[in-house]
Amino acid sequence: KKKSQEIGMKHVLRLIKSKKIAKSWTKAKFSNAEKKKFGSKTEWVVSFNNANGVKGKKLFIFLNLSGDFVAANFTGK
Repeated sequence: KKKSQEIGMKHVLRLIKSKKIAKSWTKAKFSNAEKKKFGSKTEWVVSFNNANGVKGKKLFIFLNLSGDFVAANFTGK
């Protein structure tokens, strides 16, 4: 769980660098990390809060169980 938080933040910074999300996400606060089932797959869902978010105030980073990036969005789905 702790490692998923670190990996999630690395992906937040990568998304900022590639201009997929706003720079304000550098100050995002870790919210939660939990395992969720999507069909037959289980993934880590790591969430971050950003009061200054433009597109959304909460960002969800999806990782497979070995920590590889799957997706990111503002809906959590």
